[in-house]
Parts: sequence; structure tokens; C-alpha cells
Amino acid sequence: MTKLALALVIATASTATAAPLDPKAIVASCGDGLANLDAIGKLERAEPIGSRPPAEIVELFGKKARAYLIRTPELGCFLVPVVGKPAVTKGNFGMGGKVAYGLTPADCQSGMCPTVVSIKTADDKLVDAVSLGLDCVLISLDKLTVFADHDNILAHCYSSGGADLGRHDYLFEPVNGKFTPVADAFAGIGWMQPPDEKQVCRAVPPGRIDVVTSGARPVLDLVSVPYDDDEKIKAAPDWQSGGCDQTVVHQRASWDAKAHRFVPAGKYTYAVAHKICRCEPQPR
Repeated sequence: MTKLALALVIATASTATAAPLDPKAIVASCGDGLANLDAIGKLERAEPIGSRPPAEIVELFGKKARAYLIRTPELGCFLVPVVGKPAVTKGNFGMGGKVAYGLTPADCQSGMCPTVVSIKTADDKLVDAVSLGLDCVLISLDKLTVFADHDNILAHCYSSGGADLGRHDYLFEPVNGKFTPVADAFAGIGWMQPPDEKQVCRAVPPGRIDVVTSGARPVLDLVSVPYDDDEKIKAAPDWQSGGCDQTVVHQRASWDAKAHRFVPAGKYTYAVAHKICRCEPQPR
């Protein structure tokens, strides 16, 4: 499909929301080689998602299943079929959202794994769906009570680095009709420990997002591991990495109601997370 034709597909979907989207035209605009399309079967219809433009994400319905089609400016289109067992968390997330699901394709490869967090009402109506990019090979979900009148979705995105899984945490908040990441922290890497005759041990990423103060003016503690920040590593009084004791950075962050996100408040501090490994007996 030409760029002009693609522009017409997007413009039509954006300006005439009452008109049905053409699923075949949307898929054709992505070009050849859209992975996982066979998983949903013959295309039946396409629906916009909340207030998001179809140029960003749409919901496709096929004869066998449905899927989320994500558009990226740099790498084109990716499809996330709604099949298998997703990650789930429940709460009062705002905008009518009561249940959140985390989805990644079952056959994704490291570095090219489109991930979607979808939010639905108690009666299974889709409220919103947001892409977490292409780095999560696995996803899990929790909820945090950060504000006084609703819960927040906490997504744990696991990225692959060979045998060692890294984890990045994202906190979602409804902003202008869309669920949006408003705070994040790189929790670290689950390093496999040196072989032992009796047990197999792996470090649990020690970072996290903690709630210091909840309510109208919440404060978070963003606990992260600055593997790629040479300045913070050099400044650490006791830098430990890779083993069962690891250095972490604590950064307080306050809610900025105008910017609709959490912003750093004060200087960061260092600590060492001890005994973070979990071990299992060696298989016989």
C-alpha cells in the first residue's frame, strides 16, 4: 500500500469514528510479513481503542481469536494475539477499569517482543490498551494503592539477556483518557550464580517501586540498579553487582499534578540489598 493510501486509512479512522474500520486495509498498510496473523484466523472487523488513534493501536477480530495491532514509527507493525493465559491483576484503576491483562506473543524472540497491557471493565468491556514496546519476553502485573480514590497498575517487564532476565517496573495512571506510565524503575537482573554441586541459585532483581506516602500528594521510592550509569556506579560507597548482595539506588519521587507524572524529589541514596538469591536443589 502506498503512503498516500495508508494516510487515507488513518485519516478516515481518525476523523470519522462512527464509520467502521477496514481490517484488511489496516493489515495491508503494515506490509508483508506480519507475524502471528494466522493465530486469529480470517479477519472479521477492527475496532478503535478508547481515545487512542488507529495509527497507534487497534483491536483486530478474527474468526479464531482477537489481537492488538501495534504500530511503531521505526519498526512498523506488530500483532499481539489474545491467546493463552495472560498476566492478570484486579482493582479500581479508574476510567471504569477493574481488570488489567498483560499480553506477549508466546513465540516472541529477545528484542522483538511486542507487549500490551489492556484494561477492562467488570463486565469485560475494553477501556484501554497500551503498548510497552518490544523488550518484554515475559510480563507480570500487580496493583499499588498510590492515590486516595483508585488503584494503580504495576507492570513488571522481563527482558532477556541470555540466561539472565532483567526487570523493568512501570506504574500506570489514567492521564487525559489514556493509561500512561507515570513512573518507572529498572529493578535489576536476575543473575544466575556460579554452579554449585548441591543447588542452583539465581538473584532476584532487588529494585522496585514502593509507596512512601499515598493520597492526593503521593510520594514514591524508586529503587533501581544503575547498571548503565557510570557516574552513579563510581559514586557508590560500596558497589556490589551480580551476586546475592547488590547495590541499589533509592530515589524519592513526588506527584506533579501539572506534568501528570512523578518527578525526582531530593538526592538519591545508596543501599545494599542482601541475600537476594533464591536457590533450588540441583536436578538429579
